[in-house]
Amino acid sequence: MGERTELPGADLEELARRHPREIYRLVRHFVDDSEEALDLAQEVFLRAFAHRQGFRSESAFTTWLYRVALNLCHNERRKRARRQAREVLLPEALDEASETPSALETLIARESSERIDHLVQALPTHEFVAVVLHYYSGLSQKQVAEVVHASLSAVESRLRRALARLQSWLESDEGLPAVPDAGGQRFLTVGRILLKLRDPEAALPYCERAAALLPEDVSALCALGSAYWQVGNLDGAWEMAQRALRTDPDAGQAHNLCGIVHGTRGEHSEAITAFHHAAADARWPERVRAYGNLGVTYVYMRRWDEAARALEQAVALDPHYALAYSHLGNVYLEQGRHEEALRCQDRATAFDPPYFQGHFNRGAVLAAMGRTEEAIASYRRASQLAPWWIDAHAELGLLLHAQDKREEAEIQFDTVLALRGGGGQGAYYRGRVHLVRGHQDAALTLFEEAAREAPEWAEPLLGLAQVHEARGDLPAAVEAVRQALQREPQSAEARERLSALEEQAR
Repeated sequence: MGERTELPGADLEELARRHPREIYRLVRHFVDDSEEALDLAQEVFLRAFAHRQGFRSESAFTTWLYRVALNLCHNERRKRARRQAREVLLPEALDEASETPSALETLIARESSERIDHLVQALPTHEFVAVVLHYYSGLSQKQVAEVVHASLSAVESRLRRALARLQSWLESDEGLPAVPDAGGQRFLTVGRILLKLRDPEAALPYCERAAALLPEDVSALCALGSAYWQVGNLDGAWEMAQRALRTDPDAGQAHNLCGIVHGTRGEHSEAITAFHHAAADARWPERVRAYGNLGVTYVYMRRWDEAARALEQAVALDPHYALAYSHLGNVYLEQGRHEEALRCQDRATAFDPPYFQGHFNRGAVLAAMGRTEEAIASYRRASQLAPWWIDAHAELGLLLHAQDKREEAEIQFDTVLALRGGGGQGAYYRGRVHLVRGHQDAALTLFEEAAREAPEWAEPLLGLAQVHEARGDLPAAVEAVRQALQREPQSAEARERLSALEEQAR
């Protein structure tokens, strides 16, 4: 069944019997509840069977099935968020003192979603933020308390007051209440919180509303630009940065956003200039972010000493800056300072537990230290926090494969090939997966793509060398490693590979 052009005779029961464990494990990355995960996994098989005529043999059948599962999981996540928004007033969420839940439930069922949305927007600011984060975005009450810096009892009280207020408005004949004039700032607050929680798709509509209501507010424009950047809309992010600079040419937020867009486009010199402008902003948060962003840019350029200085400046200004600690740990790892690197990654994950890259980088340090099981746990955590992130699934799969945990590794490999995007880094990791599976032609093509898209990065060229070596073409392998050393003269791995290959050639 795996390599046929289509599946006209495939049996649904057979389909589910052949792939149940892999699909269930993938779905569990997206769904916390085991029963819900089982239901969603069954839906994957139903959908795959219904669309089986669409399968073509350009990819393995398992890869196609994983793509079906991933699309369904992303759609389910979005539907769940909308469903939680609509369920904001279900009786079990009401104050226990309410005596008419059934009557209220009937009233809500008759209401349009637009009316409910308007009523929520009319809530006082603290209640509005709590309702949106808890019911619309799915955060637990404890998580809401953490992100708004309030006690759990205060959040519970705000939710009870909000629900009582909404119930009163629904039962009133006085028409819709007025939305407060500070609506733009309230939307901005929610958008910023969701961006901090790394949920840019959820943040985007709130940031758009804030920017529409506050067209001359630099913070609102930059928040929207950040949301655009995180969902991959670089043109939108750049436009917001330019609008913010026209409003305030000295705004560190706007210069930081410009630098981030430049860096994403590979325009590192322009990014460095923008971050230096941002660092000149006297406002403390912008200076901290500027040094952090500057350090990250130097990391991508493999300029380790300059990266260390910028990142050390960032954590000196803000001792709880998780992103800076994590990238500083990467620098220390490159410099062979493993214990210091691990301390940085421990701080990053402690200060910002949802920071998936911190867990990923911690896994890299632990793997370099030979603490394999701990590294697997860190990579697994990163893949759970960011199930769309190719790098996390790839490194987890490669480490599991090296530990002879082949079945678990194959699940991660299938996920890597099913995911899309990732630029040069995504192509590199897909190449690594194909190389492990013995697909040399596919690996060669992907490493070449990665080398083109990431011109400062040596790893794709080392991957090319590995393919050439496996084919017995030692001169091509030596040339690829020499090119890698031109990109990263300090790479110990490249120097060792070159010595070994030259010895073989002799």
